[in-house]
Amino acid sequence: MQQYSHSVGGVTFSSSCKNSVESGS
Repeated sequence: MQQYSHSVGGVTFSSSCKNSVESGS
């Protein structure tokens, strides 16, 4: 299971084995 999370600017993108992307403004 591949899991990665990276924060860009002030937005945190987290994806885990899926095409789901969470963006927090």
